[in-house]
Amino acid sequence: MTSPDVEFTVRSYFSLMDRGHLSFLGHLTAPDYQLHFADGPEPFDLEGAINLIAGFQAAFPDLSHDIRQIGETDGAVEVLITARGTQRGPFQGVPPSGRAIETPTRHRFHFVDGKIAEHWIAVDMADIMRQISAGPATPEANKALALRLYEEVINQEDKAVIDAIFASDVILHDPLTGMHRGVEAFKGLLGMFDAAFPHHRAAVEAVLAEGDYVAVLHTHYGAHNGPFMGMAPTGKAVEIGGIELFRIGNGRIVEFWRKDDDVSLLMQLGALPTTQAA
Repeated sequence: MTSPDVEFTVRSYFSLMDRGHLSFLGHLTAPDYQLHFADGPEPFDLEGAINLIAGFQAAFPDLSHDIRQIGETDGAVEVLITARGTQRGPFQGVPPSGRAIETPTRHRFHFVDGKIAEHWIAVDMADIMRQISAGPATPEANKALALRLYEEVINQEDKAVIDAIFASDVILHDPLTGMHRGVEAFKGLLGMFDAAFPHHRAAVEAVLAEGDYVAVLHTHYGAHNGPFMGMAPTGKAVEIGGIELFRIGNGRIVEFWRKDDDVSLLMQLGALPTTQAA
């Protein structure tokens, strides 16, 4: 639980950045403030931090930070943010592209006497460069993006990849839960299946892409070892086929349809009667 004063300071810090009031950051930071950026070898003092931020804002004049989560861990404040902006100036040798970026960032703050003494920023610079350097999306690129859901998020259980492949305001269509918007809704949907079928896996049989759309024919394998839709764990192994449809935009999944065979799933769990031969 983060104290109201600390949360107010963190929100004020990013608000000043987004409005370009960088000179006021000194009111929120300790005299020996240090900024550690993206695993760089040397920290920045306040002046260096302001110059770094100003460089980003010169390249992305509309740069904004959408705070998604604030929490305290081991005496430090952890903040999850989605950074957005449009490249209107040169950046890392890339001329102005006019392309919009959206990338998840992690921030960690250490406070001393109510002031920010240290700030760590973890940002995927390669992801930013990919977004501003990418040419028109190709079917192969869109296929590769959709397959990361199965290969990395599900089979490798790397949940951090979700923020890298889904747009923060992704639209979800699901036969069980209905239509929802936002990446947190997708995390909740996947979490429901993770809890009911721990360490489930997916095998992809076919992938088709046309325009902004990708369709994936696949099969899920798992065991019902957790509660699911009011059903107690049965321990039964399940095998569920399905087709899922993705709409891709700006290098992110912006819309997602889940069309797994939920009737077969419920039949395998004993919640619905199996079809009897005539």
